[in-house]
Amino acid sequence: ITPLRDFPPDRSCLLDYALSGPVSGWLFSVACMVIGILKTVNADRTRLLNFPSIPAATLRTSFLAGSLLTVLAPKVMLMPLSQPIPIDPLFLVGLSGTIVSSLNLLPIARLDGGRACTAVMGPRIAAIASVWTSLLLFTAGVAIGKCLDTSPVSWTDTKIEVSSVLTTTKFYFVN
Repeated sequence: ITPLRDFPPDRSCLLDYALSGPVSGWLFSVACMVIGILKTVNADRTRLLNFPSIPAATLRTSFLAGSLLTVLAPKVMLMPLSQPIPIDPLFLVGLSGTIVSSLNLLPIARLDGGRACTAVMGPRIAAIASVWTSLLLFTAGVAIGKCLDTSPVSWTDTKIEVSSVLTTTKFYFVN
């Protein structure tokens, strides 16, 4: 979130200001991903052993990562989903950067996406879009959290014993 000292003179300047950071960050991140893939493909066996490994399924969940790997390293996309794949850390830096840049483009209040929404649709509709996006993300987070909750603690009980909370915490950190 970058604070504005003065509001831009018109909406087109606000749109340029709002989109310049995320777009340049996203392009830099994609370049890091490409260089990381090329460094992985050209690495020798000893260097590959030092690279972090991630499952092939993780690479296939991203359309961008899957597309880049299909073009630059097609054999990787033929591996089984559970196969750990060594990949250059620069690729992971680029993948993280694309996620952060994409999150920055959500139309929420003072994020760059919120400013771009304000520039394109006006402040009133941008405020409505910000509230709806926030509510949607909150609802999705609660729903996903309930689906993934495997703890033995029942949150409907009013009394939660300290020992059960410690056991649950230990379960999440050990497993």
